[in-house]
Amino acid sequence: MSADALRQAVAHWNDPERRALYFDLYRSDSVWHNLPPELPPTLDGARELYARVWAATPSAWLVIETLIESGDRLGCRYIVFDGADQSVAGRSGLTVLRFEAGRCVERWTGLDEAAFQQLLA
Repeated sequence: MSADALRQAVAHWNDPERRALYFDLYRSDSVWHNLPPELPPTLDGARELYARVWAATPSAWLVIETLIESGDRLGCRYIVFDGADQSVAGRSGLTVLRFEAGRCVERWTGLDEAAFQQLLA
């Protein structure tokens, strides 16, 4: 269930006209670990972060490379490209999501800091 929900959310993430729907994957009180320190670890903090990413890289394209489900958790290795052309090197990261009743309630993400800064450049 959670893997399908994540795939649907990524489809929204990759569609600039539907990006706001990406956040439907998350419960309103979800906790976002590893956001930049100036942002609250909340869904609103995540919305601000993604608004920055999408403003800096409007053609950003996310590809899931690996999904691993275990109980209430979903591990995801992904690559973010600057556009749908995947021939140019992207920036990879790892995310672990914890679900309750089909919605993500907690998220941890690891992304190389230099790669993150490139997303916002």
